[in-house]
Amino acid sequence: MAARGGFTLVELMVGLVLGVLVVGFVLDFVTGQTKIATRQTAREEVQQNARGALEVIASDLRGSISSGLIQASDAEIRFMVPRRWGIVCGGNGSTQTTAVFPVLPGDAVPFGDGVGLIVLTGGNWRPAIVGANPTLATVTSRAAASLTAVPGCGSRSASGQVEAFTFTGANHPAVNAGDRIAIYQVVRYDVGTSQGRNWIRRSNGSGLADTNMQPLAGPVDSLRFDYFSGSPPAALPAPGTAAATAGIQMIRVALKTSSRASIPGQAVTETGSVTVQIRN
Repeated sequence: MAARGGFTLVELMVGLVLGVLVVGFVLDFVTGQTKIATRQTAREEVQQNARGALEVIASDLRGSISSGLIQASDAEIRFMVPRRWGIVCGGNGSTQTTAVFPVLPGDAVPFGDGVGLIVLTGGNWRPAIVGANPTLATVTSRAAASLTAVPGCGSRSASGQVEAFTFTGANHPAVNAGDRIAIYQVVRYDVGTSQGRNWIRRSNGSGLADTNMQPLAGPVDSLRFDYFSGSPPAALPAPGTAAATAGIQMIRVALKTSSRASIPGQAVTETGSVTVQIRN
Protein backbone atom coordinates (compact mmCIF):
# COMPACT_ATOMS: atom_id res chain seq x y z
CA MET A 1 0.00 0.00 0.00
CA ALA A 2 1.34 3.41 -0.99
CA ALA A 3 2.05 5.86 1.83
CA ARG A 4 -0.35 8.87 2.12
CA GLY A 5 1.11 12.32 1.30
CA GLY A 6 0.91 15.11 3.91
CA PHE A 7 2.51 18.23 5.31
CA THR A 8 5.55 18.09 7.46
CA LEU A 9 5.67 19.96 10.72
CA VAL A 10 8.00 22.51 9.14
CA GLU A 11 5.57 23.11 6.29
CA LEU A 12 2.70 23.57 8.73
CA MET A 13 4.72 26.07 10.77
CA VAL A 14 5.67 28.02 7.64
CA GLY A 15 2.06 28.06 6.46
CA LEU A 16 0.88 29.21 9.88
CA VAL A 17 3.42 32.03 9.95
CA LEU A 18 2.48 33.15 6.44
CA GLY A 19 -1.21 33.05 7.37
CA VAL A 20 -0.60 35.18 10.46
CA LEU A 21 1.38 37.67 8.37
CA VAL A 22 -1.38 37.92 5.77
CA VAL A 23 -4.09 38.33 8.42
CA GLY A 24 -2.00 40.97 10.18
CA PHE A 25 -1.47 42.85 6.95
CA VAL A 26 -5.20 42.77 6.18
CA LEU A 27 -6.07 43.92 9.70
CA ASP A 28 -3.55 46.77 9.53
CA PHE A 29 -4.95 47.82 6.15
CA VAL A 30 -8.56 47.72 7.36
CA THR A 31 -7.66 49.56 10.58
CA GLY A 32 -5.78 52.19 8.62
CA GLN A 33 -8.66 52.71 6.23
CA THR A 34 -11.07 52.95 9.17
CA LYS A 35 -8.89 55.60 10.81
CA ILE A 36 -8.69 57.54 7.54
CA ALA A 37 -12.47 57.40 7.10
CA THR A 38 -13.07 58.39 10.74
CA ARG A 39 -10.62 61.30 10.48
CA GLN A 40 -12.22 62.43 7.21
CA THR A 41 -15.66 62.31 8.82
CA ALA A 42 -14.37 64.31 11.79
CA ARG A 43 -12.70 66.79 9.42
CA GLU A 44 -15.94 67.26 7.49
CA GLU A 45 -17.82 67.70 10.77
CA VAL A 46 -15.60 70.51 12.06
CA GLN A 47 -15.44 72.20 8.65
CA GLN A 48 -19.22 72.20 8.36
CA ASN A 49 -19.59 73.45 11.92
CA ALA A 50 -17.10 76.26 11.35
CA ARG A 51 -18.48 77.32 7.96
CA GLY A 52 -22.09 77.06 9.12
CA ALA A 53 -21.51 79.08 12.29
CA LEU A 54 -19.55 81.79 10.45
CA GLU A 55 -22.22 82.07 7.73
CA VAL A 56 -25.05 82.46 10.25
CA ILE A 57 -23.19 85.01 12.39
CA ALA A 58 -22.03 86.98 9.34
CA SER A 59 -25.54 87.01 7.86
CA ASP A 60 -26.97 88.50 11.06
CA LEU A 61 -24.16 91.06 11.34
CA ARG A 62 -24.62 92.18 7.73
CA GLY A 63 -28.20 93.05 8.58
CA SER A 64 -27.17 95.12 11.59
CA ILE A 65 -26.00 98.74 11.77
CA SER A 66 -23.35 100.32 13.97
CA SER A 67 -25.95 102.21 16.02
CA GLY A 68 -27.67 98.89 16.68
CA LEU A 69 -24.75 97.28 18.53
CA ILE A 70 -25.75 96.90 22.16
CA GLN A 71 -22.79 94.92 23.49
CA ALA A 72 -19.44 94.35 21.77
CA SER A 73 -17.13 92.14 23.83
CA ASP A 74 -14.26 89.80 22.95
CA ALA A 75 -16.35 86.61 23.17
CA GLU A 76 -19.91 87.96 23.18
CA ILE A 77 -21.94 90.27 20.99
CA ARG A 78 -25.51 91.55 21.18
CA PHE A 79 -27.10 93.63 18.43
CA MET A 80 -30.31 94.65 16.71
CA VAL A 81 -31.21 92.87 13.47
CA PRO A 82 -33.87 94.74 11.42
CA ARG A 83 -36.73 92.47 10.35
CA ARG A 84 -39.08 94.95 8.64
CA TRP A 85 -38.52 98.39 7.10
CA GLY A 86 -41.03 101.20 6.81
CA ILE A 87 -41.83 104.93 6.87
CA VAL A 88 -42.80 106.87 10.00
CA CYS A 89 -46.16 108.61 10.15
CA GLY A 90 -45.64 110.13 13.59
CA GLY A 91 -45.16 109.49 17.30
CA ASN A 92 -44.87 111.05 20.71
CA GLY A 93 -41.09 110.54 21.02
CA SER A 94 -41.45 108.49 24.19
CA THR A 95 -43.81 105.52 24.20
CA GLN A 96 -45.64 105.44 20.86
CA THR A 97 -44.72 105.42 17.15
CA THR A 98 -46.91 104.89 14.06
CA ALA A 99 -45.43 103.71 10.77
CA VAL A 100 -46.33 102.25 7.36
CA PHE A 101 -44.81 99.01 6.02
CA PRO A 102 -45.05 97.15 2.73
CA VAL A 103 -47.25 94.07 2.90
CA LEU A 104 -45.12 90.91 2.81
CA PRO A 105 -47.29 87.77 2.73
CA GLY A 106 -46.37 85.34 5.47
CA ASP A 107 -43.97 87.78 7.15
CA ALA A 108 -45.73 89.52 10.02
CA VAL A 109 -44.35 92.70 11.58
CA PRO A 110 -42.84 91.46 14.87
CA PHE A 111 -43.54 92.78 18.34
CA GLY A 112 -43.11 91.68 21.95
CA ASP A 113 -40.18 90.92 24.22
CA GLY A 114 -36.89 91.22 22.35
CA VAL A 115 -38.37 93.51 19.67
CA GLY A 116 -37.84 97.25 19.25
CA LEU A 117 -37.41 100.02 16.71
CA ILE A 118 -34.67 102.20 15.27
CA VAL A 119 -35.19 105.31 13.17
CA LEU A 120 -33.16 107.12 10.51
CA THR A 121 -33.43 110.76 11.49
CA GLY A 122 -30.92 113.54 11.00
CA GLY A 123 -28.87 111.26 8.74
CA ASN A 124 -28.17 108.66 11.46
CA TRP A 125 -29.82 105.44 12.50
CA ARG A 126 -30.46 105.53 16.20
CA PRO A 127 -32.46 104.11 19.03
CA ALA A 128 -33.32 106.32 21.97
CA ILE A 129 -30.30 107.53 23.93
CA VAL A 130 -30.26 107.44 27.73
CA GLY A 131 -27.12 109.07 29.10
CA ALA A 132 -24.33 108.23 26.65
CA ASN A 133 -25.34 104.70 25.68
CA PRO A 134 -27.79 103.27 23.13
CA THR A 135 -30.94 102.10 24.87
CA LEU A 136 -33.43 99.63 23.48
CA ALA A 137 -36.55 101.28 22.12
CA THR A 138 -38.92 98.46 22.99
CA VAL A 139 -42.11 97.38 21.22
CA THR A 140 -44.36 95.65 23.72
CA SER A 141 -47.54 95.83 21.63
CA ARG A 142 -48.78 96.82 18.20
CA ALA A 143 -52.18 97.79 16.82
CA ALA A 144 -53.32 98.12 13.22
CA ALA A 145 -53.77 101.76 12.21
CA SER A 146 -55.88 103.36 9.49
CA LEU A 147 -53.87 105.05 6.75
CA THR A 148 -56.50 107.78 6.45
CA ALA A 149 -57.18 108.32 10.15
CA VAL A 150 -53.64 108.55 11.53
CA PRO A 151 -52.03 112.00 11.16
CA GLY A 152 -49.03 111.79 8.82
CA CYS A 153 -50.21 108.57 7.16
CA GLY A 154 -52.92 110.08 4.97
CA SER A 155 -50.46 111.07 2.26
CA ARG A 156 -49.07 107.53 2.03
CA SER A 157 -50.22 105.04 -0.57
CA ALA A 158 -53.40 103.19 0.38
CA SER A 159 -53.27 100.79 -2.55
CA GLY A 160 -53.50 97.73 -0.33
CA GLN A 161 -49.79 97.01 -0.67
CA VAL A 162 -48.96 98.78 2.59
CA GLU A 163 -50.15 98.40 6.17
CA ALA A 164 -49.91 100.76 9.14
CA PHE A 165 -49.28 99.95 12.81
CA THR A 166 -49.01 101.92 16.02
CA PHE A 167 -46.28 100.53 18.29
CA THR A 168 -46.29 101.04 22.04
CA GLY A 169 -43.29 100.58 24.33
CA ALA A 170 -40.57 102.60 26.03
CA ASN A 171 -37.61 104.81 25.04
CA HIS A 172 -38.96 105.58 21.57
CA PRO A 173 -36.86 108.24 19.81
CA ALA A 174 -38.36 111.49 18.59
CA VAL A 175 -39.52 111.09 14.98
CA ASN A 176 -40.80 113.10 12.05
CA ALA A 177 -43.27 112.02 9.39
CA GLY A 178 -41.30 110.51 6.52
CA ASP A 179 -38.39 109.20 8.64
CA ARG A 180 -37.27 105.67 7.77
CA ILE A 181 -37.93 103.09 10.49
CA ALA A 182 -36.86 99.51 11.13
CA ILE A 183 -38.44 97.02 13.51
CA TYR A 184 -35.64 94.89 14.95
CA GLN A 185 -35.11 91.79 17.04
CA VAL A 186 -32.27 91.47 19.52
CA VAL A 187 -29.74 88.74 18.65
CA ARG A 188 -26.92 87.59 20.90
CA TYR A 189 -23.97 85.25 20.34
CA ASP A 190 -21.72 83.82 23.03
CA VAL A 191 -20.08 80.57 24.19
CA GLY A 192 -21.75 78.33 26.76
CA THR A 193 -20.92 74.97 28.34
CA SER A 194 -23.02 71.84 27.89
CA GLN A 195 -22.00 68.31 28.94
CA GLY A 196 -18.48 69.49 29.65
CA ARG A 197 -17.93 71.00 26.17
CA ASN A 198 -18.12 74.58 24.90
CA TRP A 199 -20.70 75.51 22.27
CA ILE A 200 -21.44 78.63 20.25
CA ARG A 201 -24.89 79.79 21.28
CA ARG A 202 -27.38 82.10 19.57
CA SER A 203 -30.43 83.72 21.11
CA ASN A 204 -33.72 83.14 19.33
CA GLY A 205 -34.62 86.82 19.53
CA SER A 206 -37.56 86.24 21.83
CA GLY A 207 -36.30 87.86 25.01
CA LEU A 208 -34.31 90.87 26.17
CA ALA A 209 -33.13 88.90 29.22
CA ASP A 210 -31.22 86.53 26.89
CA THR A 211 -32.71 83.48 28.59
CA ASN A 212 -33.37 81.69 25.30
CA MET A 213 -29.85 80.87 24.16
CA GLN A 214 -29.72 77.88 21.81
CA PRO A 215 -26.63 75.84 20.74
CA LEU A 216 -25.55 76.76 17.22
CA ALA A 217 -22.26 74.92 16.60
CA GLY A 218 -19.62 73.00 18.48
CA PRO A 219 -17.80 71.74 20.28
CA VAL A 220 -15.78 74.94 20.02
CA ASP A 221 -12.40 75.83 21.48
CA SER A 222 -12.71 79.58 21.02
CA LEU A 223 -14.92 82.34 19.62
CA ARG A 224 -13.57 85.86 19.25
CA PHE A 225 -14.91 89.15 17.97
CA ASP A 226 -12.52 91.92 16.88
CA TYR A 227 -13.67 95.45 16.12
CA PHE A 228 -12.38 98.06 13.66
CA SER A 229 -13.06 101.63 12.63
CA GLY A 230 -11.66 104.18 10.20
CA SER A 231 -10.00 104.02 6.79
CA PRO A 232 -7.74 102.13 6.65
CA PRO A 233 -9.43 100.06 9.39
CA ALA A 234 -7.79 100.34 12.80
CA ALA A 235 -8.38 97.83 15.60
CA LEU A 236 -10.51 99.03 18.52
CA PRO A 237 -10.54 97.71 22.09
CA ALA A 238 -13.75 95.78 22.71
CA PRO A 239 -16.00 98.53 24.12
CA GLY A 240 -18.43 96.27 25.96
CA THR A 241 -21.65 98.23 26.43
CA ALA A 242 -20.07 101.69 26.16
CA ALA A 243 -21.22 104.40 23.77
CA ALA A 244 -18.24 103.52 21.52
CA THR A 245 -20.26 100.64 20.03
CA ALA A 246 -21.80 103.23 17.68
CA GLY A 247 -18.37 103.91 16.15
CA ILE A 248 -17.67 100.32 15.07
CA GLN A 249 -17.53 99.96 11.30
CA MET A 250 -16.15 96.44 10.83
CA ILE A 251 -16.26 93.21 12.85
CA ARG A 252 -14.10 90.13 12.41
CA VAL A 253 -15.42 86.82 13.76
CA ALA A 254 -12.83 84.08 14.39
CA LEU A 255 -13.48 80.63 15.79
CA LYS A 256 -11.88 77.25 16.37
CA THR A 257 -14.05 74.14 16.43
CA SER A 258 -13.25 70.57 17.50
CA SER A 259 -14.64 67.19 16.47
CA ARG A 260 -16.62 65.15 18.96
CA ALA A 261 -14.49 62.06 18.26
CA SER A 262 -10.76 61.78 18.99
CA ILE A 263 -8.54 60.08 16.39
CA PRO A 264 -6.51 58.57 17.99
CA GLY A 265 -6.85 60.30 21.33
CA GLN A 266 -6.78 63.77 19.74
CA ALA A 267 -9.71 65.76 18.34
CA VAL A 268 -9.64 67.18 14.83
CA THR A 269 -9.77 70.99 14.85
CA GLU A 270 -10.67 73.64 12.31
CA THR A 271 -10.13 77.41 12.42
CA GLY A 272 -11.93 80.04 10.36
CA SER A 273 -12.77 83.72 10.28
CA VAL A 274 -14.97 86.19 8.42
CA THR A 275 -14.93 90.00 8.36
CA VAL A 276 -18.18 91.97 8.01
CA GLN A 277 -18.65 95.63 7.14
CA ILE A 278 -21.31 97.17 9.38
CA ARG A 279 -23.84 99.51 7.80
CA ASN A 280 -24.15 103.02 9.18
